[in-house]
Amino acid sequence: MQFKTTPVLIASIALASVVYGTSCNSSQNEKVNDAMDTVAAKVDTLAADVKDKANDLKGDMEEYRDETFVKNAIESNEQELHLLALGQQKGMDKELKAHAKMMEKDHKALGAKMKAYATKQNYTLNTADTKDALDDDAKGTDWDKNWADKMVDDHQKTIDKFERAESRTNDQALKDIVSGALPTLREHLDMAKRLQEKLNK
Repeated sequence: MQFKTTPVLIASIALASVVYGTSCNSSQNEKVNDAMDTVAAKVDTLAADVKDKANDLKGDMEEYRDETFVKNAIESNEQELHLLALGQQKGMDKELKAHAKMMEKDHKALGAKMKAYATKQNYTLNTADTKDALDDDAKGTDWDKNWADKMVDDHQKTIDKFERAESRTNDQALKDIVSGALPTLREHLDMAKRLQEKLNK
């Protein structure tokens, strides 16, 4: 039997083609839109990461500017001197008291050098907060342990900052002060760690 084409059949085929084509285009459009949404989300995430890293870098650069470093170092040193004085007053362990007295002498010398440098550079210094950072409720050996822990933590942080300043500053006078202080600070850290180990036995 011979198949005949009629106007109705032709119209039906044309309509089916349009519907199919529209369906395909709709599916493709959805895929394109989904892909664009994914790309947009990734771009937003990347932009946020770049902004965060830029802020971190800015903060890092600000923290280790010569002036900022010197001001913070002097303030931290004043706090350390306060704790060293407390060690001599409240400490029960004889070795602790001896270490505190020896370290106090070194930190006074360091503070004097840093302040002289700051004065020469016309830096306006911050007022150090020297409140007792240790647990007031602790007594005897417990207080000694807290003090030794604080000494270890403080000296490690100070050494980290001095090492960064040593590598970043372009001022030879400041570099000399920092480089000269680091061996003593490392010696203090070693003493504090030995004391910490002894008190925690």
